[in-house]
Parts: sequence; structure tokens; C-alpha cells
Amino acid sequence: MKIIMSLLAVFFIFGCSGDDEKKSSANVSAEKEQKTVEVKKVVKIKPVDTKKVEEVKAVKKAKKVEKKLQSDVEKPIKKEVVKKVETSSKSGKEIFSVCGGCHGMDGSKSALGRSKIIKGWDAKKVVNALHGYKAGTYGGSMKGLMKGQVLKLNESEINTVAHYVSGL
Repeated sequence: MKIIMSLLAVFFIFGCSGDDEKKSSANVSAEKEQKTVEVKKVVKIKPVDTKKVEEVKAVKKAKKVEKKLQSDVEKPIKKEVVKKVETSSKSGKEIFSVCGGCHGMDGSKSALGRSKIIKGWDAKKVVNALHGYKAGTYGGSMKGLMKGQVLKLNESEINTVAHYVSGL
């Protein structure tokens, strides 16, 4: 009988320890699930400020519209300039006839007694002077008067009159 009691005691002990392992593995799995739940609870999502999103979209749209308008405005201007250059048919003598009132018809006068005599200038010097007057960066006391005269000329006319003056 001692043997049977011993065996029952051994089965009881081993049987209980197996349940403990099952219980402890169940506890571990419950802890894992609990940790997962805790992580999900910790993660917070910030709400999106819809006003700011709309403002950003509006600014982007305005920039696109502005770019489109700017390109639309620039295209006709470029075409118009090309047409003016191509259609300029005045001769150097015709353009210079306006200048002759002050510089003399042969360029040998000092305009209004204040400017340099331009007869004999090479074409490059005349072009540089006319561009300077146009930009307001060239000339002395007559700078203002000359700027008004040169603003009327396009690039083709400046080159044409410069070649004419260089031949005087």
C-alpha cells in the first residue's frame, strides 16, 4: 500500500505541476495581449486642422494661376517686340533727321553747345551711348533730353542709326 500511496503522490505532484505550466503559459499570453492593448492605447493621432489644409491648397492654386497669367502676359509682348524689329523699315538717314536738329545734319555740331561732336564715331560707340541714354547711365547735362529721344527707338533702329552716324 505504501507503493500505491507513493505512486499517487507522484502522480498528484506531476499532475499539479503540469497545470501550473498551463496556467503560467496562459498568464504569459494574457500579459502579451494586455501589452498589445496598452500600446494601442498609448498611440495618439493628432486631428488634422482642416483650415490650414484648405489655406495651403488655396495658396498652391493661386500660385499656379499666377504663373499661368504671367506666361500668358509675356507671350504677346515677346511677339510684339519681334514684329516691331522685323517691320522697322526706316533708313539711318530718316532716323537721324530727328537728331540733326541738334547735332547738325552731318553730326558736326555740339548739340545745344553742350554735347560732344558725334561725327566720326564708330557704330559700336554710338550703340553703347544710345543704350546708356536709354538706361539713364550715360551722358551729362543732356542725359534727360536724350533719354526721351532714344526711348522712341527699338533695337533695330538703334543699330541702323549707329551705322549711319559712323559713315558721316
